[in-house]
Amino acid sequence: MELKYLDPEHIQAQLRTFSGSEHFHRLITNSPSVMTDGVRWFINQCELHEVFRRIDETVRTFVEEDTENSEGTLIDRYGGIHTHIGLTIFQPTEQEDNNYTKVVLDDMDGTDLAIYQIPVDNLMRGFELEYIKIWAIKNELASYTYLLPSEY
Repeated sequence: MELKYLDPEHIQAQLRTFSGSEHFHRLITNSPSVMTDGVRWFINQCELHEVFRRIDETVRTFVEEDTENSEGTLIDRYGGIHTHIGLTIFQPTEQEDNNYTKVVLDDMDGTDLAIYQIPVDNLMRGFELEYIKIWAIKNELASYTYLLPSEY
């Protein structure tokens, strides 16, 4: 398969065109998570399907580690409620033994909640950005809707 190269400036320009979303798309077959048109475009253009499946699993596992307070509300170990999570996905790092991308989960107010290294198989070809910011908003499916900040 021929590798495609997308100019980072072209990717950024295209991402800025997304505001709101006309459709929601199933992230992967066995996940209740969905994504907006902008996230779908980005995943398709940069061929990130497998990596984003791993990111979705990581986000949902992080939330499942929460505990209930006396009112029955899910809270995390920092005392926050996870209805909105910011994801910063960094360009992959090439290592001798394995390749990974760093994903930082934050509370969208400047506090990092967790940092993960997600293994990647093909260095996420086409992902030429230094990083991308994607939001995960709790949805009625008891999972997350992934969207670009401009689509909120």
